[in-house]
Amino acid sequence: MVRVSTPTSPPPEISDRVIDFLHNDKRALASCSLVCREWSFSSRFHLFRFVKITHPTTLDEFSSFLDSSSDVTGYVRELSVHGSHPSGSIMYECQLHVTVNSIATCLAKLPSLRAVTLQGIWWKDDRDHSGQHESPSLPPPCPSVERLELRKIFTTPLSISDTIDIFPSLQHLCTESVYWTFPTNRLPQRSSQELTSNYPKVRLSSLTFGRGSSFNMLSCLLPVMQERVAVTSLRSLSLNLEHLEFCEEIGHFMSCFAPYLQRLHLRFGNIMAVNTVFEPPSFGERLRLIACTSLRTFSLDLLSDISDNSVQPKAWAVLHTLLPLVSFTVEHIVITHRLDAASLRIQLADFDWSMLDDMLNAFEHLERVSIVAEDCSPCGGFSGAYYYSPEELLPSFLHLDDRGDVFLTQRLPKLHDRGLLHVGTIT
Repeated sequence: MVRVSTPTSPPPEISDRVIDFLHNDKRALASCSLVCREWSFSSRFHLFRFVKITHPTTLDEFSSFLDSSSDVTGYVRELSVHGSHPSGSIMYECQLHVTVNSIATCLAKLPSLRAVTLQGIWWKDDRDHSGQHESPSLPPPCPSVERLELRKIFTTPLSISDTIDIFPSLQHLCTESVYWTFPTNRLPQRSSQELTSNYPKVRLSSLTFGRGSSFNMLSCLLPVMQERVAVTSLRSLSLNLEHLEFCEEIGHFMSCFAPYLQRLHLRFGNIMAVNTVFEPPSFGERLRLIACTSLRTFSLDLLSDISDNSVQPKAWAVLHTLLPLVSFTVEHIVITHRLDAASLRIQLADFDWSMLDDMLNAFEHLERVSIVAEDCSPCGGFSGAYYYSPEELLPSFLHLDDRGDVFLTQRLPKLHDRGLLHVGTIT
């Protein structure tokens, strides 16, 4: 009798490995999901890992879809909600209207959700004029979410406070271009009572204020963060300082959180870097830099208009005034600028490099100094840099040409001799 062998399926580990190689090929993953039940699970893991909702689809419509597709809700780990519009105007880019409860109700249906991005959205805080919730019931929590990004948002400080309450496990919060829907530079007097929450404080470890961090935004949002975030949990802070006037709420915030910060990232805009009203020594003291006694990584972005030759020396001079205020516990310093190698040599030829070399060399625990040029090409950009730590960005450094590298090593000989100086470009 002749025995006929029947084909057998490959071990699950092998098929999973093959499907993993297709993680960015949606069409191939969709085909794989129809092969068999086992392949369906592995394919869905990649197919529904990231979900993006764009205008005109609403959050309520997506929530209804989840009700009828409960078999895929457990695969969604990243959700991006965009209320964008083709128009270039910020007012027309925000087309999606939501409330805190609608956000919570929808996200609570995604048990494996880890990261949420809300962009181009108007939303309110579900409160009436007395400062109480319209509904006595609290919004459902989303305990799995660890990262929240807010970009081009029209809202109120109270809505952000209520939204943070939805995410008890939130670790990273990033904001960019947040606008208030009321004409005031400060929270109303009654808001300090309204900010009090029945929820425990969030143990946020990383907080980023990116582009569009205006005076109004920081002056209203920082008190919310100070009220809702556990003081000892915050380890990383990134501040984009675009406004001309110093925001007193920054000083209050730093006085609470500075002793616990391990990573601090400051980014100065054109006005802050070159205007005569900007007084670095006073500004640095009000930033409570000297109170950052646990600091390990200090990053400073010296961005300015590269077409103005008079701007760069003033921007770099900020180092002379801020570095003496930085804690000597620092192990890694990152200096980012917008000069290519040729412009670096021309515009900063007369800069006091000797003083800078002495200041940097004085940090006894220093392990690395990274001087990084931002890509200035039309296709280049640095918009995502706010959302990554210097450690995460280091692998993407590309060396400048020999002229820029040699120029800096010659002017910072003490750092070079210690093997601490690293020069590169972020693209």
